[in-house]
Amino acid sequence: MKFKKLNITTLAFWLLTSSLLLIHQLSTLEVGLVLRLLTTIMTACLSLSCLIVLRLSPYRQKPKYPGLIIFSIASSLILLFYQSIDSEWKTQTILFEKNSGKQRVEFQMKDIGARGYLRRTVKLTDYLYFFSLVEEVNKDSVDTSWRPVNIEVNEVGLKGG
Repeated sequence: MKFKKLNITTLAFWLLTSSLLLIHQLSTLEVGLVLRLLTTIMTACLSLSCLIVLRLSPYRQKPKYPGLIIFSIASSLILLFYQSIDSEWKTQTILFEKNSGKQRVEFQMKDIGARGYLRRTVKLTDYLYFFSLVEEVNKDSVDTSWRPVNIEVNEVGLKGG
């Protein structure tokens, strides 16, 4: 009975992690890197512990869905590897603010290795600490209700000025 609950918990965490990563990749909702890494690591650890408990149990019950457990471990490790090599969009400059920092227009860059950097100007709307809505905008089309701030953040770490 305990093993069935452990399998269901493992499956639930894996579905949560997968849905967070799919939302991040397929929509304009941006999920924070810390949350994505944390859920992926948690799912991998839970799947691995489930497998260890099933193998070391004194009853030695054969798991009902061993392929599901192995799949969740493998997919979690693949997702963890992907998260570590995938570059994030990093803020270089906060150009405009509105609603005391809840909405802002930022200039961002993404490192793509030997090919240099991708650049974009986006409007970010923060909803929760880890979630924000991202919309690409033209910085010349920003209306006058936005307050210009021009704060240099330099998350990429470029030298010079």
